[in-house]
Amino acid sequence: MRQDTDGLIEMAFTNRNNRTIASRIYHEGNSRVSSNIPLANEKTPYYFFISTGGGFLEGEKYELDVTVAKEAHAIVTTQAPTYVYKCDNKIQTTQKTQLVLEENSTFEYLTDEVIPYKNSIYKQETIVQMKENATLILMDGVTAGWSADEQPFQYAELQMKTSIYMDEELIYNDHLLSEPLKNDMSALGYFEDGLNYNTLIIISPSCTKEVIETIRKKLNEIETTVNFGISSLEKPGFVLRALGKSGEENRYILMQALNHFRIEQLHYPELILSKNDNYIQN
Repeated sequence: MRQDTDGLIEMAFTNRNNRTIASRIYHEGNSRVSSNIPLANEKTPYYFFISTGGGFLEGEKYELDVTVAKEAHAIVTTQAPTYVYKCDNKIQTTQKTQLVLEENSTFEYLTDEVIPYKNSIYKQETIVQMKENATLILMDGVTAGWSADEQPFQYAELQMKTSIYMDEELIYNDHLLSEPLKNDMSALGYFEDGLNYNTLIIISPSCTKEVIETIRKKLNEIETTVNFGISSLEKPGFVLRALGKSGEENRYILMQALNHFRIEQLHYPELILSKNDNYIQN
């Protein structure tokens, strides 16, 4: 096992005879990969990433590397939220994810929220290297955290950084830094009255301005208390951000956008994730 990591996953997906297979699955430490999970209406490979410890302990380091080869298509999600336990010794817990999308590939990486516990310190970094004609669908989020007294925002520090490169050019760079001990998280410009923040990023040649506007109109027809907004990117694609009091409601908004894009642009059926009962579907 690598001495510098507590959990490592390496996966590679390859297209063979118009069928995507996992050509490499490797894991060590506290990280595991599920077997391929059959989807109801499509044959796209679908896997869970699993943390055997139930969460990340203080000072632990996790690494994830995924390569999606030319014309391959895969879906990966997490089995459960990422729990980050207290860091009483002020040692940061980290997770680094590196994704490589080759020509005409499609990768859907749909993670559950990070739930930071009281006094936790966590840094998450996601780096994507993709070709111009590849399709990336990336979902993540964070909650107000957990503490024994049920008060929100009791963690010390949380960083979530996402950098996306297209043909080695940086096209998206987002850095969320949350320090509840220094800032009033209910203030304007922070979480305000929200407890859950979720993001969906879709970058694809099929993601035209017209497609983005159609998705925006569809979402605006939904009756919800969630505050959300869509921002177009310089390259074909958008980022959808949702801030609300319920992670389930946030994910419902994100899944509506995701499934519209899958059905209308990728010509795939509605994606129904085989997860817990709290994961709201269409």
